[in-house]
Amino acid sequence: MNRLQEEFNSRSGDFCLPPGEYEGPLVISRPCTFDGGMSTLWAEHGPVLTVTSGGVTIRNLRVEITSEERRTVIETHSPDTVLEQVEVNGDVSGFPGEAEGWNLPPVISLGEFAANEVNS
Repeated sequence: MNRLQEEFNSRSGDFCLPPGEYEGPLVISRPCTFDGGMSTLWAEHGPVLTVTSGGVTIRNLRVEITSEERRTVIETHSPDTVLEQVEVNGDVSGFPGEAEGWNLPPVISLGEFAANEVNS
């Protein structure tokens, strides 16, 4: 078990992270608001963040997989999981209305832009 998971498990109620980078994975197994404090939660393989409880809100967090594999980054087992200001680099699973497997590239080439010109 990683340090972040141990810290989360040792507390009750809502959970707030100080800004920084944290190695996952992390399982949220109780109703709470998880405020990432604009931090990054990462792991080499997914899922990086798994929600197994109802009544969970995740906010102010970036979640990503560091390997080149395209895998699920956030997985929920509860349809009432709420994401607010969450940036995801990878796929999500279990969210009603969210398409799974978008396969968006991490970088999109926009071509060349002319200096001192309006470009469209």
